[in-house]
Amino acid sequence: MRENEQVAAYVISHIQRWKDNRLSWYPKNHSNISELIIPAKSIWQPKIFVYNSMDTKDMLNDDKFDARLKYTGEIKINIPQYVSCTCRLNIDLFPFDTQFCAVALASPLLTVEEMEVHKSQPPLQSHFAGNSEWNLINVSVRDMHYLEEGEYRSEVILK
Repeated sequence: MRENEQVAAYVISHIQRWKDNRLSWYPKNHSNISELIIPAKSIWQPKIFVYNSMDTKDMLNDDKFDARLKYTGEIKINIPQYVSCTCRLNIDLFPFDTQFCAVALASPLLTVEEMEVHKSQPPLQSHFAGNSEWNLINVSVRDMHYLEEGEYRSEVILK
């Protein structure tokens, strides 16, 4: 948290799952192989970005990302990123203040008819950490639709 700039910085890891029927196969025709780990750059990926970010940096280079591909065409990738977002601070109750800072993920182009973004709550054993000045006490996740230029889009907000 950089209070004077009203910016909160996080390391997040978000999982994306989708299905591409073109990548499906019958395991019995391929030595009963039902799952592969492949370079993520070798397949189409939905473009999801943190749209309220001032700065986003992937923590792995493109050649380091892998994807899990199931015989059904289901794909899963896990994207670790460093994200800094604006966060309006209210320090009236300092040092007992509570801040609510959001991270919003969405597609820059695809509508809800083309791609639906769904939330999942972080697992209870997830690692959340603050620093010497503040503690992270809760993360809630919600998904919603919004209207942009006459088209509905889908987003997920971590708060």
